[in-house]
Amino acid sequence: MTEIWKDVPGYEGCYQVSNTGNVRSLTRQIELTRDGTHYKKTIAGRLLRPGRMTEGHLSVALGRGNSHCVHKLVLLAFVGPRPEGLECRHLNGVPADNRLENLRWGTRRENILDAVSHGTWMTPERHNALRKGRATRYGHE
Repeated sequence: MTEIWKDVPGYEGCYQVSNTGNVRSLTRQIELTRDGTHYKKTIAGRLLRPGRMTEGHLSVALGRGNSHCVHKLVLLAFVGPRPEGLECRHLNGVPADNRLENLRWGTRRENILDAVSHGTWMTPERHNALRKGRATRYGHE
């Protein structure tokens, strides 16, 4: 598979995401002012190393304190903005697999049915919460 890169919407010229789920910063010049003196600094582009969130999704920081889920960046760049009422689905059930062919915008119901079919819906934590009469993050059984 050929890796195709597209600009991250809202970060054009600064960050790109690929159809394989990689994110990179681009080489760019920024203007700085120090003690009244203006000068330019070149920032070298590089492949960003994602962090893993608690549920297994990957995220990257686009600038300081500006974290974004990689799967959402892939869909935004290659498919378009999230339609109202839809969320990201990982078709194979692996939250760290951010290849475009594995991602789709879908309904909450589709996402839950995916998790049930992959066997990841009723985890031990959700089972214990239901047994104790507490709601889980995704609602009641």
